[in-house]
Order: sequence, then structure tokens, then C-alpha cells
Amino acid sequence: MMPSTVFVSVLCSVFIAGPVSSSYSLCRNSTLSSQYLCNCSNSQEKDIFEERRIEATNFLCRCPIAIEGVDISSKNEIEPRDLTRLTTQPYQLRFPEHTQQIKIEDCKFVSYTSETLLDNLNHLEINNAEKVEIKEYLPKALDKLIISGRDETKTVFTLDENQGGYLYGEDNEKAELQFVNVQFPSESDELFTELHAKSFTIDKSSFESISSKETTLLGEMTLEAWTIKNSDIHSIFDLGLLKSHVIKKIQFSNNQIHSTCKPSNEFEHEGLDNHCFIYLHIIQNDTFRGNKVRCSCMNDTSDCVNGDRAVTQFGAGCSDVVLKNTHCLEFPEVSLFQLKESNITESCEDFEAAVLNMPKDFKDSCLGCSKETKITKNEEKLAKFAVNHPEFLPGLAGPDSVCGEQIIPKILAAKTQVVAGTNYIMQLRFLIEHGQNCDQRTVAVCSNVVLHRPLPHVCKENEDSSGCLRLIKKESINCTFTNNDGVHAKKTFQNSRLLTSGMNTGSMFGLILFLIGSVFLLVLIVMVKRFPPKPEEHTEDTMEKSVPKDEEDAKSKTGEVNSTPDDQPGQDVQVQEETQVKTA
Repeated sequence: MMPSTVFVSVLCSVFIAGPVSSSYSLCRNSTLSSQYLCNCSNSQEKDIFEERRIEATNFLCRCPIAIEGVDISSKNEIEPRDLTRLTTQPYQLRFPEHTQQIKIEDCKFVSYTSETLLDNLNHLEINNAEKVEIKEYLPKALDKLIISGRDETKTVFTLDENQGGYLYGEDNEKAELQFVNVQFPSESDELFTELHAKSFTIDKSSFESISSKETTLLGEMTLEAWTIKNSDIHSIFDLGLLKSHVIKKIQFSNNQIHSTCKPSNEFEHEGLDNHCFIYLHIIQNDTFRGNKVRCSCMNDTSDCVNGDRAVTQFGAGCSDVVLKNTHCLEFPEVSLFQLKESNITESCEDFEAAVLNMPKDFKDSCLGCSKETKITKNEEKLAKFAVNHPEFLPGLAGPDSVCGEQIIPKILAAKTQVVAGTNYIMQLRFLIEHGQNCDQRTVAVCSNVVLHRPLPHVCKENEDSSGCLRLIKKESINCTFTNNDGVHAKKTFQNSRLLTSGMNTGSMFGLILFLIGSVFLLVLIVMVKRFPPKPEEHTEDTMEKSVPKDEEDAKSKTGEVNSTPDDQPGQDVQVQEETQVKTA
């Protein structure tokens, strides 16, 4: 059958049969079933099939590609739904009322829907979602709530506004909450109001600056222990830490605070004007460390009561533990304690100059000196930005020389340097695929790669934090290339074109052929000079007339040959040939 005939037949069969459809059940219908969303089991960890789903207590669910969103529900029946109609509405995950544990993975959107009655639910875990929305109060029995997103795409967490910020309908002082890689958006309003819990851990997350300045992102909470670490906090006073009460201890470490703007409403906290930006109590060296805060004045101060002063305004209100364990985002080597001890001004106009002119006798800093830094996601983004920059080793990222969309580097070493902003100095290693057929592979190791990020008031960065970055000191970049043949070469900024640097395999092969050809031609010229070509053949008459002269020449040449047998070996053969001609 011809290919076109086959295509027509298949096309006809599709139109006749209609679009392929499939339906999913909550639990498996059998051991061979593939159209299901959850592995279901009972309290004895025995697998439960769909027909006996009501007996299941534990559910491990994962979304297939065809299903993007799911609703957690407790209605009695599950509807096997045709995937061709799953275009807008999320899939209803209808769990039995006595469900105890639910774990949902790889669903883009997860919603805990209204009127969900799962009074026995004690463990709820949602991983790798783009958004999680709680539309109903969580049951009092829920002891463990875990929401974990991806590093590159954090999970957006929201509470329905009709809940008034309440997460639980009734207090559960045994509850343990863990949020990792979660984003709390700007529309958040009094989240977790009146939450009473055993512990609340927030890690690698982002707190946006709230849109309503009449409130705070977090509500009043009573927690036995509270941990916030490795997170980005856009505005420390918008966060509302001062509202909450922690019974035992708070751990606040390795966070970045981008604004210390005090909102003009002051949300009725006594002594706020002279208050530190962090707790005055239950702060210890082992629980408060490695934090950074923006020290210079803010760009937008319209909603701030303290926008005309630098971070040194908090010197008197913060404890030494806070001051010693908080460094400036713009000047990583400088702590708030050092600013206080050096009597650095609060004035916006003079603050940065005063910091740069600080005495250099600090034990843990050297202004203007480069210092090794920890390699984080930020440094990885900077390295990727550098090697794909159009001015980084011209020709390296050109369409004719490199295959693929972007080069992904590995950071071998990284340093920072404070110079009216921050210089990032890196040594990078990366693989380049190039050549006409993308069949060439070159490994590059480049040192002295320097990116400069200016101070925030000089340039306001865009969403991907790259708008203000500049690749500087390009002439100092030194690279070593190793191709797939093991050939090494060193190149600098000026002569770094991949196709013309001699490191391309085709170019190397051509050079070798040229050298071999040149040597061969040179040898050929020497041979021609040392061994002249044979004389042309003569006719009989000519040979007879020239015999006497030939004999003389032969004798003369024979004498010469005999006198220097080692010097002229080729001429002996020539004399013999001429003698044979004469005899003939």
C-alpha cells in the first residue's frame, strides 16, 4: 500500500471513530489499570481498588499531563470524566470522609474546596504545584501540613478572602506547618490569623510587598517555635513579625530583607518608631545569623515614615546580636554593628560615601577587597548571564559557531568585591557544541569573569534581576580551551573567536595538511637540485656524431665518480646508462 493511501486510511478512521478519549478513576480499577490518579491504601497499607475506594484512608496522587488542576473534595461519588472535556474545570478528587492522609504531586493547581468535610485528615502534603488555594477551613485533626514548590517556580499560596485569613476552623496546638519554596503574593492579607500551632517553618520562600498598606501580610499568631530561613523578604514591616507571639524561640537565618520601610499607618504597635526591625526578645546567636538587609535609602519612600534615613536609624533600637549578625546587601562585608561603631550617618546623601570611607581595621572585612562567597542560585544566574552575554568572548555565542540556545556554565570559584555596588568575580567551566554539523565539542575554562551590580538607588533591576548587571573588565578574561581531540590552547578576549582561534578541529586539520604539503614541496625542490633529470634521447646519427665527446665526458665523469664515491652516488648510474647508449 502506498504511503499516501495509508495516511488517507488513518485519517478516515480518526474521523469515523472520533477523538480518542479516556477517563480516570481515583483509585486503580485493577493491577493492570493505568487510568487512575491515586495509589489508594488502608490503614494497614494494603492496596485498595476503585470498587472498594470507601475503605481507603491513604491516598498518594499524581496528575498526568492531561490534567492540570485538581480540587480536594469529600463528596460521595467520583465521576470518571472524559479528558476531551477537561479543558477549563479542575478534576474533582473526591475522598472518603474518613480519609487520613493525602499527598498530591505534580498538579499545577490544587484547591482545597469549600464544604470539604474530612474531619479525620491528619496529613496533607502538596508538592510541585504552581498554585495552592485554601477555600475551606482545615480540620482540627490536621497535624501536618506540607507545601513544597520547585526552586525555579515557587508555589503561590493563597487563602480565600472569605476566610478572613484563618487557616483552621479550630485551634490545633499540635499542628506542624512546613512551607518550602512558597511565594506569598502581594494580595495576601493577614494570613494565618489567630493560628495556634506547635511549629511553623518557612524555607526558601518569598514574601512580596503587600498591596494594601493598611494591614500586614501575616496576622497575629501564637507559635511554640517559628523558623524563617533562606528566604526573600521584600519589606520586613509589611511582613508583620511584630504581631506574632513565639513561646519558645524564633529562628531567623540567611534571609534577605530588601526594605525596612515602616508603613505610615504603624498598625498600632507601641514604640514602633524606636523599634528594631526584628524581635527584641528570644533572639540568640545560634538562632539569628547570616541575614542581610538593604542599608542604603529606598527608591520609593511615599508610604514610609522613615524613607529619608539609612539603616543606621535602627542602631539604638536593635540588640548587638541582631546588629552583629546582619550585614548589608550592598556591602556584604559590613555588618550593622560596624556601622554603629563607626558612627555612620543616617543621611541618604552621605551614607554610601561614608561606608566606602570606613576604617579598614575591621576583623571580618576589607572594603574594596575581593572575598570568597558561597555559590547560590544567585551566583548561578549571574554565571549563566555572563557566558551568554553578546560581549563575552566575541564569536563564542555567535549563531555560526555555537549550537543550542544557551550555554550552561559550572562555577569553579566565586568572589565578591564591594565597589559602589558589588563585583562578582568568577571562574567558569562550560561545554560548547559547535561546527557546521554541531559535531565539535570544546570545553572552556575562563577566569577573571567580572559582573558588576550597582547600588539599588543607581539602577532598579527588572523581574529577572539582570537589568542592571554589566559585564566589565572584558579584556582581562582568560580562557583555556580543550577540544574533543585533546588539543589545548589559551585565548584572551581579543583573539577568542572559536572558528578562527585554531581550536576548531577542521582548522587544525587544514593547518596540518598545509604544513605537510609545504615540507613535501621543499623536499621535492632539494631532490630536483641534487638529482637533475635524465637527458633527452638522441637519434642514431646524432649519437654517432657525438660519441667521441660522450666518451670524453664519460671518462671525465667516471673519474669524478671514482674520486668521490660517497658524495655522488647517483651519477654512477647516469654514466653507466650513457655507456650503454654508446655501445648500442
